[in-house]
Amino acid sequence: MTTKSYRVECNFGSKYFASSKQAFIYSHYRKAQGYAVEIWLVKKETTPTLFSISQVLIDYSPKS
Repeated sequence: MTTKSYRVECNFGSKYFASSKQAFIYSHYRKAQGYAVEIWLVKKETTPTLFSISQVLIDYSPKS
């Protein structure tokens, strides 16, 4: 089974979201506060013999 989530990383740590829309709304909120923000797509794959996690950076905004 494969699941995906979105992690928004900024100065205050990270926060996870189920949808990209929620993640981008939160990232825009943090950008408006002047923080550098990264959005990561996190994929978790599990089988009876394997557990794998991969992450891909999908958006980055430097400190404003």
